[in-house]
Amino acid sequence: MQLTHDSLSIQDTIAVQENTRAILLDKSCLDYKVGDRFFVRKDVDHIHTVVDLKSEKGYTIVSSTGQEYAYDDIFPIFSVGMLIELLSDFNDFQLQSFGHGWLLLWNGHILKQSTEEEALVHFLWRALCEIIEADEFVW
Repeated sequence: MQLTHDSLSIQDTIAVQENTRAILLDKSCLDYKVGDRFFVRKDVDHIHTVVDLKSEKGYTIVSSTGQEYAYDDIFPIFSVGMLIELLSDFNDFQLQSFGHGWLLLWNGHILKQSTEEEALVHFLWRALCEIIEADEFVW
């Protein structure tokens, strides 16, 4: 079990199938708030921070660089808290630690187990993506 960081990297995020990421954003009703981190889909080299939200012409994010982005052009940098929130929004789940790892009990029957030394944020991301890809997520 590692707690060396609590957020995914851009590389962690884009390693997952595009379809899985699209389903997640489409169904999750994700609301950005000031302080959230994100990357621009066409620029996967930089992480930005939300400093303001505008809703004059649809929803627009203002980044720490002053640039404005539409919701459809960005993807969040998920933290442990955000992943737990996504997992708990529509389904029952239990997260337990054991020795050097984590167990996830999903909807009372699906069990996911972390690999040795897998960081909690990576385990939650992997579990969420596997659940979405198996069409087990109840929206």
